[in-house]
Amino acid sequence: MHHKFCIVDHRILATGSFNWTGAASSRNCENILVSSEPKLVSAYSAEFERLHAAFSRSNPVSTAAAATKLQAALRGRAARLPPAMGRAQSSRGTAEEKVAAALSQLLAQAPSGRLSLGACRALLQRLNLRPVQARWLLHTATEECCELMRRRGRRRGAAAEMAALLSSLGSLAATLESDLLMPPSAAAATLFFPSVAAREELCGVLATARHTLDVCVFTLSDRRIADTVLDAHKRGAAVRLITDDVTAMNDGSLVFELAEAGVATVVDSDFEEWRTAEDGSMRRSGSTPRHMHHKFCLVDGQILLTGSYNFSWSAGNVNCENMLITDDPYHVRRYGEAFEGLWREFRRAMYVSRQEAAVRIQRIERGRRERTAGARGMRQVVNAASVKANAGRRIAGGRSPRAR
Repeated sequence: MHHKFCIVDHRILATGSFNWTGAASSRNCENILVSSEPKLVSAYSAEFERLHAAFSRSNPVSTAAAATKLQAALRGRAARLPPAMGRAQSSRGTAEEKVAAALSQLLAQAPSGRLSLGACRALLQRLNLRPVQARWLLHTATEECCELMRRRGRRRGAAAEMAALLSSLGSLAATLESDLLMPPSAAAATLFFPSVAAREELCGVLATARHTLDVCVFTLSDRRIADTVLDAHKRGAAVRLITDDVTAMNDGSLVFELAEAGVATVVDSDFEEWRTAEDGSMRRSGSTPRHMHHKFCLVDGQILLTGSYNFSWSAGNVNCENMLITDDPYHVRRYGEAFEGLWREFRRAMYVSRQEAAVRIQRIERGRRERTAGARGMRQVVNAASVKANAGRRIAGGRSPRAR
């Protein structure tokens, strides 16, 4: 059961690569996608109900006694935790301040206070808001317009400026409706595994790449998917692969094969730990091994695939997995920014970021495995010879009395 998703109040979905562990939140490379799109929430809710019914029949553990015991254990653990050191600043408050400042500056600098549709679209692109924030943004814009109208109310020509501000507010409202609320998603789908059909649909989406294909995945050992990625590279698409440095060395991994074929490939580096020195500067205090645990792809910078699904045979044929496919501009942009950040960071580490390095590491690993297999074979030959010799001695010893 390899899923990593939850549904809140039957209206909000959270899914991605994130396991609910300390390592996932403190050092691993992970992601969570949050969506309130009814179609996605409904699909994942149905999958949860299916699994819950199936697992309850085979392994029932959801009893009142178990729930009570778990609740008591959690309360005891909470009581042992140290007191909070103060409340962190709300991310929503920070976002509200950011939007308010941007709107105030833009409205004040616009000619005669009028805000065009083009300026509204540029503002929305810069703020990178989600559709669910549209109402909040409109409310914030209304407050900013009222404040500007209050400050300008006693000046000459105030009536014309107020009319311009109201027109700007109308432009912003129209832009919010057309750009954030109205357009339906052209590619919103959910894939659940194990399923041969879902695996083929996944490969079909990857095969549509014409210009770019960015793959960021923990494991890549499925031959069918690896061939699809390689075909995109051969067609001339700019293919980039980010993966984990440990799983890249596993038996069956196809990472080095893709790198040797020319696919630009990098692996993660250790998580660097920093401390504040006495002079206030940040200094590196050490490093901790981590995993590049993402499982997402970007096709032509327009379609996002993300979920729990590793590119392995067991993920498609055995495990309980999920993959979400969407062209939502907000999510595509955020995951694109995450990919670029990881690419820059890991490329500096230069572990497998060059084709020659990938080939060299592959040869070293193959040589090590061949030597290990050879030594194991020699031990087996020696052991077989020893067993044969002992058997011969036992047979000879058993016949000697009769011979005498």
